[in-house]
Amino acid sequence: LPSLIAAMRTRHRDPEFASRAAMVLKGLGPRRLRPVADYLDSVAEPLPLEVLVDVVASLEDRPLTYRLREVIDSLDTRRGSIGGFAGSDPYARVRGKAHLALARLGSRVAVGDLKLTLSDPSRGIDPDLLAAAGRIGTREELPDLLRAYGREDAWMRAKIREVFWQI
Repeated sequence: LPSLIAAMRTRHRDPEFASRAAMVLKGLGPRRLRPVADYLDSVAEPLPLEVLVDVVASLEDRPLTYRLREVIDSLDTRRGSIGGFAGSDPYARVRGKAHLALARLGSRVAVGDLKLTLSDPSRGIDPDLLAAAGRIGTREELPDLLRAYGREDAWMRAKIREVFWQI
């Protein structure tokens, strides 16, 4: 596991390698994957972190999944520590996957970040984030969805509309 994580960090801009690493990690089984959670704090590169969040979400282990809240809370700090990534929010997919994993448990522990992401024009909105809002959203999130609707493209507007009516 440590050597695979190190290789993912070395090849952090290679999506094909990351997807193959995710398949290998998921094939290890739940008991052997519990140490993956230890790497959630140390990995700063967006693509390897996304793979780790996806693996933790696939384990369906409540305590491990709740550790994703700490990951969500640390994304802004990590964003400041990395360099050379284009785009407005390199962690948008990580944030979306983590929120969706928590929402599948019915948890609203990170709803503050969800609301902030929906209302902040500098942050990208991931489809997984919208799915999470659809699962745990209440009427309080509707104004934030309307703000997001005003700044997104036509495809994302259609998804936001679906979530709005779902809530």
